[in-house]
Amino acid sequence: MSVSNDAADAPPSDVRGRRRLSLMRRAQTVALDLFEQRGFEGVRIEEIAALCDVSPPTIYRHFGTKEQLVFWDEYDPFVFGVLAERLGSLPLLDALRAAILVPLDRIYASDAKRILRRVRLVQKEPALRAARASNLQAFRSALASAFLAAGACRDDLAADVLAGAFAVALEAAIEHWAASSGAIPLRRFVQRALRELGSFGQQANGPRRGAASAGRRERRKPRD
Repeated sequence: MSVSNDAADAPPSDVRGRRRLSLMRRAQTVALDLFEQRGFEGVRIEEIAALCDVSPPTIYRHFGTKEQLVFWDEYDPFVFGVLAERLGSLPLLDALRAAILVPLDRIYASDAKRILRRVRLVQKEPALRAARASNLQAFRSALASAFLAAGACRDDLAADVLAGAFAVALEAAIEHWAASSGAIPLRRFVQRALRELGSFGQQANGPRRGAASAGRRERRKPRD
């Protein structure tokens, strides 16, 4: 997922907003086609702009960087909107689960192939792998800000830790889904990742059974 400057805004309902969204969808599709054909480094913004019948500055104005043509995700505003609503009434992990899973089925039904193309391109291209770290950082920061705004975390450190853990869990789920070539629905990987994330607190409450048993055996050893 990526985070744009208007990540907290609602999906566009005005004519201008819909035109902007349509252009961004087309630009991303054109860019993905070219990147897959010739590699990320072998394509210039000018070529993408020409195929979209706009100027290069227009592409930069909407995406900011060439890398964001791959990372941009139109669903982020909706996800953050659902998260803001649910944080007020649900525990943090449940609110995150709702924010991701509520829109996921709709997204998956219409855009699974495009998401898979983006993930595979990032895995293949060194420049995109390097940019992914910055993108993940921005997503984590936006999540932490949402947690603090809703009063879901006691301080900045707690918000950063929880946001970072969730961002990495989501990234891992997407990567494992891509490794399956999309044969298994993304929802299953996300649900599993969130279960694993939720289990950390339970594991921290006491030693694992095997470790506890080993400790008891050690204590039972006769002294020399």
